[in-house]
Amino acid sequence: MPMPVSPYSASKAAITLYCQMFHKTQGLPIVVLRPFLAYGPCEDPSRFISTAITATLTGRELPMTGGEQTREFNYVSDIVDGFVKASCSPAAIGEVINIGNGIEYTLKEVVERISSIAGRPLTARFGALPYRPGEAWHFYGDNTKAKRLLNWSPKVDLDAGLRMTIDWYRKQSIQPGRP
Repeated sequence: MPMPVSPYSASKAAITLYCQMFHKTQGLPIVVLRPFLAYGPCEDPSRFISTAITATLTGRELPMTGGEQTREFNYVSDIVDGFVKASCSPAAIGEVINIGNGIEYTLKEVVERISSIAGRPLTARFGALPYRPGEAWHFYGDNTKAKRLLNWSPKVDLDAGLRMTIDWYRKQSIQPGRP
């Protein structure tokens, strides 16, 4: 049984149940996909990886929590591939499928990787922000069902995805001293 910790997660749990009800009672060919933390070019600039990359490339400080919590991050092309495969798979109908790599990284480790890949120092102020009430300490998915039903698995590892995303930001003229 889902145990939501925020209005956003409660809404996702509710819509999953609603979709499953329509599949069971009306026979609608519904597939529920749960994409796990996508990132890449054109991402909302307020998201974690975008914010960390921009701070690194512009030389700004990055205030954040202690960074001990873990998340999995998935490059956008892997998420898109999962959606395409699910849309073409009769075996997916009626299922709830996680689309993600299942590999967790601490947020601290991710910002250190961004700094290293970008070749620029990042001044991350660990502990400058408090943890959120109900903070999820570990957030990652099990992609076994996606592998089995969709013949899907991620192709882009974190370092390669970060490299492509940083390169995209550089092409957008994100330079030190510029927002």
